[in-house]
Amino acid sequence: MAPIRYSAKEDLHGNWSVFDTVTEHEAEILGVLLIGLSGQLAFDMAYLLNLEERRKNPTQ
Repeated sequence: MAPIRYSAKEDLHGNWSVFDTVTEHEAEILGVLLIGLSGQLAFDMAYLLNLEERRKNPTQ
């Protein structure tokens, strides 16, 4: 099974972001940081980004 690259993280104010464990920064899509999200949206985005990562690198 491929390692999980993206995860949802909650900040001190209750906002959520998607964290990239490779870069150790918030993830972004088309230059837009995935921060200030609801919990559900952050988990959904992390899930979709991990699916895409596995699709691009099926052997890992």
